[in-house]
Amino acid sequence: METARTPSVKTSRRLRRPVYGLFAAITVVGLGLSYSRSASKDKPDTDATAQYLATLDPAKFERNGTRYTDPDLSPFRILPSLTPHDVTYHYDFARLAATEERLRGVDRALVLRALFQRITAGASTARDQHRAILRFLHKATFHNLIQPMYPSGEAVYDPLVLLELGEMRCGHGNRVAADLFRANGYPARLVQVAYHVLGEVWYDGAWHYYDADIFGNGETAELPDGRIPSFAELAECPDRLDALASFWEPDHRNAMAARGAWYPSRFYFAAEAYADSGVTPGYILKRATPEQEAASRFYGWELFDVVPDPDRRLQSGSGQRQTPAPPTITEVRVARRGDRQTVHIHWAPDPVAAGYRVFAGRTSRGWNYNGRSLPDELMSWKSSHAGWRPDMYEARFRLPTADLQSIETTQPQVSLKVPDGPAYITVMPFDRYGESIGRRLYPMSEELLIP
Repeated sequence: METARTPSVKTSRRLRRPVYGLFAAITVVGLGLSYSRSASKDKPDTDATAQYLATLDPAKFERNGTRYTDPDLSPFRILPSLTPHDVTYHYDFARLAATEERLRGVDRALVLRALFQRITAGASTARDQHRAILRFLHKATFHNLIQPMYPSGEAVYDPLVLLELGEMRCGHGNRVAADLFRANGYPARLVQVAYHVLGEVWYDGAWHYYDADIFGNGETAELPDGRIPSFAELAECPDRLDALASFWEPDHRNAMAARGAWYPSRFYFAAEAYADSGVTPGYILKRATPEQEAASRFYGWELFDVVPDPDRRLQSGSGQRQTPAPPTITEVRVARRGDRQTVHIHWAPDPVAAGYRVFAGRTSRGWNYNGRSLPDELMSWKSSHAGWRPDMYEARFRLPTADLQSIETTQPQVSLKVPDGPAYITVMPFDRYGESIGRRLYPMSEELLIP
């Protein structure tokens, strides 16, 4: 499928056009649109900038990017049904125009510098600042089914507009990260991989990768010495990437996924994925000056160079790994005897799963799926019907409590003896590859409440 149109580019080389997919890189295709002042923003206005800075609050952006199930973030707010063309090119254009109007005259560079300082307050090293920016953007960027686009088919790349909207794909969020780093003196560049774009930031004499899109909670791969590796170093140890919780962000329904998720090294380093996507490995370097950024509707992202990376280390035969799917619970029975009860639980087996961990605790894990995530006859066992709240975000990155029992089994069923009183139960599968690399979190079942 074709990719979204982008502004024309000034570049000595181009990457091959990426194929649109879950992490489509909508970033590197020049289709002959001329760069002109007609697409520029108004000149910065001192009063507008001062007013915006007076209320600048990183937490507002984090809440904006984690209110996943709010109706105004539903992709179907624009049309009752969405075609692939709509998913790629269609957006809430009225909301986009209103957001741009609210930001008219605001000096992006000044705001990016101030925002960086507020996000990284208390960070004593460049590495700590790196992690703080990731934590912020993991919350502030919602990978929705639709993406910020103009009616012309051009992508939205203004960092403040994107943060106000909250909806971003990989090519949006990792550009915002690059702009935050660049505005505060750190060189940054994008990395083109299969169906995806990530980035690198330069400090302490080396490049360090970042990905604001497919991970969460500020988590990032680290080397044994605690350093965040460059993209090239990461190619030597992709298991450190795969050990992280990935694709952990809910969709607009906070619904239980029907299938497992790809391990992220597929998009970073699998030769088969590069061949399927048609992407040539390379780096994308923004070349816009501060003056060109200030004059550009795209904050200078129409001006870039592409540097091919012919020596990128790719792997063959590793690109088909997926986690198991969240277990679908099919039966719950409780037998009571005195002050004890035995809970019998069955779930649908998953051929990818090597086994299952069952957690039973006195307290909830802190989040649950929305909607009818259990068969109708089992919905009364659902631990909560309250729906998603942004304050549940960090709980998704913790294992469920297991102060009552923790059982590991290879069978799609379990019997638990628990005392009277509330018992919250979660089933979490695991696979052999994930276990071999030390993965901790896998897609989880609905949480049950045994009163």
